[in-house]
Amino acid sequence: MRAVICNEFGPPENLAVEERPDPVPEADQILVEVKAAAVTFPDTLMLEDKYQFKAPPPYIPGGEVAGVVTALGADVSGFTVGDRVVGGLGTTGGMAELAVVQAAGARVVPDSVGFAESTGLNYAYGTTLYALKHRGDLQEGESLLVLGAGGHLGLTAVEIGKLMGARVIAAASTEEKLDLCRQRGADETINYASENLKDRAKELTDGKGVDMVYDGVGGDYAEQALRAIGWDGRFLVIGFTAGIPSIPLN
Repeated sequence: MRAVICNEFGPPENLAVEERPDPVPEADQILVEVKAAAVTFPDTLMLEDKYQFKAPPPYIPGGEVAGVVTALGADVSGFTVGDRVVGGLGTTGGMAELAVVQAAGARVVPDSVGFAESTGLNYAYGTTLYALKHRGDLQEGESLLVLGAGGHLGLTAVEIGKLMGARVIAAASTEEKLDLCRQRGADETINYASENLKDRAKELTDGKGVDMVYDGVGGDYAEQALRAIGWDGRFLVIGFTAGIPSIPLN
């Protein structure tokens, strides 16, 4: 099979397309003919050895794929050859013509949904559901401030936050992104390129501060968001697209 290979750490421009042996599914895995592979921020960090999960070169990048099942492991049930599926591989192996996926982590893709549209589903929505539900315990009626709300993860936080009954305040850097957030259900928006994030968040909550922050940005915005939290508030650390923040804990 052909595959994208990271032979040494560096920028994406260093990647090469090479021939590799076809993978063989283990007993609890399925073999997928890859039609689409998600490209995520962690993928790019791993290429430069800047992520908490390490993959020594040479390796195949990509942690989530969508495609057609071509073979089943001996213990797999619930799938048949020819099924359209999406699934996570962990951290590597997706950017290839074939990939092995844990059957327990695969889902059938309806015919009405494209392969490309389904990729990133587990990565983005799974991350957000775990964050809001299992770590943050978001409650109906609480306020949720989403940083980086116009990105893939941010939009999932807007959507899932609304489904959980929260008042969602979407924060992003352009009006175009904020328009998209409003289309996805955001109740309020903050343009942190032109507005003070902390002051505006306090204003939108009548001075109380927000109940929860979903921070996929970091950098200088993290401290502003932390200072906008109300009593018994929760701060979810999701990502660092603007850099790892340094917050004075006094």
